[in-house]
Amino acid sequence: MNLLKNVILTRANRKADKSISITFTTCLEQDSNEFMKIDELLSTNGILYYSQKDSLTEDEVNEINKVDIKKEGKSKSQRLRNTLFILHKETGVKESFNDYYAEQMENIINHFKNKIPNETI
Repeated sequence: MNLLKNVILTRANRKADKSISITFTTCLEQDSNEFMKIDELLSTNGILYYSQKDSLTEDEVNEINKVDIKKEGKSKSQRLRNTLFILHKETGVKESFNDYYAEQMENIINHFKNKIPNETI
């Protein structure tokens, strides 16, 4: 699903992992159906293209939709490592991060290994 809204960039905050939280506010009121479309997109990954133009033509929207965009950013493993790093830091664990990371990864691996039926191991 694509989302095309006329918005105002209202806030940008740097996060602990050096990512940025970006907040936009729609320029016009949104009815319940429009809000439901946005709500369906919560917690999904996508690409944000922001332009200071007032609007896009239908041809411009079609051209943007045709482009095969390769997502940049952190891999899932990088995100997991960063999350474990922040958890280690926030909880004040005494052991080194490398030891903590190795222990947590073993816990995660064992969690999923235990879900594999015995016949396949």
